[in-house]
Amino acid sequence: MTPCANGSRVCVQGECSHSVCLKYGLRECALTGAHFTPQQLCLIACQEESGSCKPGCELSSPTARAALCGLQLPPGSPCNDLAGYCDVFLRCRAVDDEGPLTQLKRLFFGVRSMNAVRSFIVFSMPFSRPLRFFGCSRNAHNRKERRKVAVQERSWEPGLKLRAWAPVRGPCSALSPVDYCGKPPI
Repeated sequence: MTPCANGSRVCVQGECSHSVCLKYGLRECALTGAHFTPQQLCLIACQEESGSCKPGCELSSPTARAALCGLQLPPGSPCNDLAGYCDVFLRCRAVDDEGPLTQLKRLFFGVRSMNAVRSFIVFSMPFSRPLRFFGCSRNAHNRKERRKVAVQERSWEPGLKLRAWAPVRGPCSALSPVDYCGKPPI
């Protein structure tokens, strides 16, 4: 087994994936407890046959102790039984539940934010225009009725100003001066 990752891991089948403890017949474990300093929590620890988890300098095997004493976990590794991570200064930092990512997630996906987005979509003109367009244009019956009214208006008295079309009472009639189902009135 070839050491890799600055001696903290070993290569197995060409992959740097197992703890260096495996090289000495031990299992990897994580130091926990208040009696360890943040620097000690980032030391490589192995579980002996007795079941106790010890840092490399306290192992009973002299060869394992000589090789693993003072060996640190790489930065970013979990420590303190997954309650923290080793930073670049090789100190175990507690995982912050109220960290910046959690705050951003709450900001964008919280109940208040989702209600604000919903209100914006419902009451904002740029978003409501396409909704009005699709809501009105799919009713083919109203388009046919508008054509009939437009033809009737063109056949009025010759001196009157004629409109090209006239909206019919229906889903489009209460929108605004500009009817989004067709052209604006002339």
